Amino acid sequence: MAAALSLLGIILVVIWNASNEWATYTFNFASRHSSPSLNLMGVLDYLAGQALALSPLVFLLAIPLLAAAILVWKDDGEKGRKVAAFLALAPLAAFLPLSLITKIGAHWPGVAVPFLTVALGAKLSAGTKTTKTFIATTATAWVITLIIFMVPLAPYLLPRDWAYPLGPGINTAQLRKIMSSPTDYGKMAGVVLKELSQEGEFFVFTKSSALSSLLAFYVPDHPQVTVLGRGSVHGRNHLLWFNPTEHTSTNALFVTYKPASAEKGFIEERFKIWEAVIEADGPD
Repeated sequence: MAAALSLLGIILVVIWNASNEWATYTFNFASRHSSPSLNLMGVLDYLAGQALALSPLVFLLAIPLLAAAILVWKDDGEKGRKVAAFLALAPLAAFLPLSLITKIGAHWPGVAVPFLTVALGAKLSAGTKTTKTFIATTATAWVITLIIFMVPLAPYLLPRDWAYPLGPGINTAQLRKIMSSPTDYGKMAGVVLKELSQEGEFFVFTKSSALSSLLAFYVPDHPQVTVLGRGSVHGRNHLLWFNPTEHTSTNALFVTYKPASAEKGFIEERFKIWEAVIEADGPD
């Protein structure tokens, strides 16, 4: 039943990819990665990332639990707990060999976390009783979850005009304005794009794949938005549809969280003439 529901959920993704040159598969299995190279430190980096994501205590408790899950067929009495452990083991184990040749994001095996929580809770509570250990484990999991979900709220919880720790060069006041009215900023960008379209060929870009996604969603008519700049390999999915060498002598709209003055050097490396048409405080 779980397999059937999973297939129903993914069939639309497969159909879309089949008609779009398998774009998301190419991105996730090729474009977002640097060239494969053997690196034993990558394994340690992967394990450290999982320990950080789960908390060191939960991670250390999980290792013997997942190891025991491999022997599930020898222990009929604990299959209920070990089924959850198996479901957690699959993604965590699958990314382990990949960490030898490429960097693995700490959140990539995240689908394992709910199953791991269930398996740990059942194991620590002896399967039948709600013990203090089970309550403490569950509480720890919820605290970690709440902290993760509060990260996007950081701009509202931190002092105004404070340097945002997750984005150098950005302050909380700027992020508050953008996050509170993304539709309005999308409309502003749409007005600029309409003006650019009257001057000939143009394209839209950012330095962040996440910001490119937001821009493509909130700008009217949903234009294609690419990722340029040094960035990380995660932004290179733009090569699937965008070849920078074909856009020389072309107008462009660059969108960033930072003020125009902070991006001056980046822009002057790539364009002969530029001007700030929208600032965080509104058009100028």
